[in-house]
Amino acid sequence: MINKKILLSFFSCLVFFSLHAQDYSYGIKAGLDFSTIRGELETDASGTELENYRFNTGFHIGAAFRIGFLDDKIGIAPEILFNQRGARYKYEGPGQLSALFDDGTAVTLTGNRRESFSIVHSYISLPVMVYYRPVRRVIISSGLDFGFLVSSVGSGENKLTFAGTGGTDQSIAVGLDYNFLRDDPGEGGTEVTVTSVDGINLTTPSEIGAYYYQNEDLGSLFNIFDLGLSADLTFMVTKGISAGFRFTYSLLDTTNQDVDFSRLDNGATTRDDKDRNMSLQVSLGFNF
Repeated sequence: MINKKILLSFFSCLVFFSLHAQDYSYGIKAGLDFSTIRGELETDASGTELENYRFNTGFHIGAAFRIGFLDDKIGIAPEILFNQRGARYKYEGPGQLSALFDDGTAVTLTGNRRESFSIVHSYISLPVMVYYRPVRRVIISSGLDFGFLVSSVGSGENKLTFAGTGGTDQSIAVGLDYNFLRDDPGEGGTEVTVTSVDGINLTTPSEIGAYYYQNEDLGSLFNIFDLGLSADLTFMVTKGISAGFRFTYSLLDTTNQDVDFSRLDNGATTRDDKDRNMSLQVSLGFNF
């Protein structure tokens, strides 16, 4: 209900200002997105962080508009963009991996788990910015970014290292091929990898989906709607060409708590934390 009220308020204001505007302009913009996810990280008993998020690189492209007042000194700037956000994720700490003996008997291996994958979120974004020109060639803006997730994928590897009976370390790796919006519980793992552990063959999936170890559909890990707060600095290189820099930080939790399982206890509990998108956009614009 709150999200609907915010949307209605902003678009009502946009229509009102459009009717009373003195200057109009429009254009296209494109560029790179450098993004990550910020939130509480899992730690072990000593307080050591077991996971981290690093920046990932994506792109954006779309249309930009300006509706100006007072000789275009101030105004509003709505946009519609396709943009990519996400992060590079890594967990390293205690963990487990499920496998099968040759006779089909299930076994759970315990050891040190190293999981790493790249997350790519694709959004249709509707930023609505209020701008001010301190000088003619510089535009300072801030506002809200309404994001609608249309694709969410990840790829990487889950590797477990454990001690064999002979005292030597052995490892098994499973590929990760995630589609967070489309994967079903248990999906993935159609091919198998055979590994010899202490002379006994074990089979594991070559790749697994995002919800391979779940027994029921609890929804997507990442929420469809996102609301961000943005700040923008734009330089007019010429009258028709601009270079812009924008920082956006989510105001809402981007993850679904029902699916946000702890890796430290191998999915026995969910995590009641807040994960937020954070991105820096670098854009080149062409204005008409």
